[in-house]
Amino acid sequence: MEKTFKLLLMVVMTLAIALGQVGYASAQTENEVAKKDVKAKKEVVQKAKNLKGQAAEKIKSEAKDKGEKEDNVEKEDNDGKSNAYGKDKGDIKGNEFGQKRAAEAKAMNHDVADKVLKKADEGDQKVKDARAKIKEKRSQLEKGKSTMKKAEFDQQKAKIDEAEKAVNGLDERVQKAKELGKAAKEVVEPTEDK
Repeated sequence: MEKTFKLLLMVVMTLAIALGQVGYASAQTENEVAKKDVKAKKEVVQKAKNLKGQAAEKIKSEAKDKGEKEDNVEKEDNDGKSNAYGKDKGDIKGNEFGQKRAAEAKAMNHDVADKVLKKADEGDQKVKDARAKIKEKRSQLEKGKSTMKKAEFDQQKAKIDEAEKAVNGLDERVQKAKELGKAAKEVVEPTEDK
């Protein structure tokens, strides 16, 4: 639909530009040019309406064809086994099934929260290691400052500063991940106020 709209817009703009240039290129009076412009605009609007109607019909027919194809695919693939929750409950009744499903969802959320916190801790360790390396490189650079050329010193200092900015960005992402992991864990395991 978006492609059709873009195509329609391009056709309308092209026609408008072409008709506008034809009107201005002729050596007629302003009144005649204005009349032609109004007429050209009306023609462009009419053509646009026609194209819009045709595009809408085409989209509807494509959607209808696509809908029929999807219905056929669903009928072929279903075979009584689907991913819809509650289709194949077995002997479990509605309330019991809902309770079981909720428990499974909470367990899955708990696992995801644990994984997020674990990755955040790993990221935190990487940040600490990177900060230590940056500190070491910075001290080495300061010690070797007297033996280096100023341009070389500035270049290495710029690299260290850039690395420090990258580490700061990583640290921010790690802290956000920790907050999200803790929030997800609190949702799964709410703390009771005593």
